Amino acid sequence: MKRVLITLTTISTLAIPLGAQETVDLAMIERIKAEGLERSKVMEHFNYLTNVVGPRLSATPAYKRAADWGVLRFEEWGLENAHLESWDFGRGWTLEGLTLEMRSPRYFPR
Repeated sequence: MKRVLITLTTISTLAIPLGAQETVDLAMIERIKAEGLERSKVMEHFNYLTNVVGPRLSATPAYKRAADWGVLRFEEWGLENAHLESWDFGRGWTLEGLTLEMRSPRYFPR
């Protein structure tokens, strides 16, 4: 009797998750994969942000250009209420020049 009770409990416990399984929409998965692999604009966006806008830190003109570009893209894609949130950051700075010199093991100017 005890063995029958354990067997029935085990079977009923294992059967519960089977009813909760969701069917997989393979067509939707294929559409998502096709969108990401065939129609992705990620390299265009990457190229613009790195080569046109360039390096950017918070509170710099380059950051503002990149943020405005992002808002414009969102609006083009049909997102409503795309806007920037203002917040206090303090002063920003922009690196306009850099000089490196190797001092060890022997001096080497740039």
